[in-house]
Amino acid sequence: VTQSADLTILDSSVQSSVADTYYTTKTFSQYNANQDLQLFYKEVTSLRRKDNDTIDGKVRVAAFLPQYIRGMDANSNGDGDLYDDNEAVAIYDYNISLQRIDETEAAAL
Repeated sequence: VTQSADLTILDSSVQSSVADTYYTTKTFSQYNANQDLQLFYKEVTSLRRKDNDTIDGKVRVAAFLPQYIRGMDANSNGDGDLYDDNEAVAIYDYNISLQRIDETEAAAL
């Protein structure tokens, strides 16, 4: 089975609040051609330098349904008023750790 999806970045920003701490936000639109389905995602990432060789971080991704899916759902079961544009239908949380490696370690990968 082959799947195909188009991903478009709609908005992004980066900021630093204190030394060695960075935050990014990105908003994506994803279209899955096989399912004829469009979804929207918001990704928030925080990164903090632990030491000279390590960066730890967290990523949260929230998925949102587009208006036309909500309209189709409302037509099928009458619950269209229950949708909130600011409420995600799914939230994914990830912890990440980035470790600096030297050229020898990189060549061994």
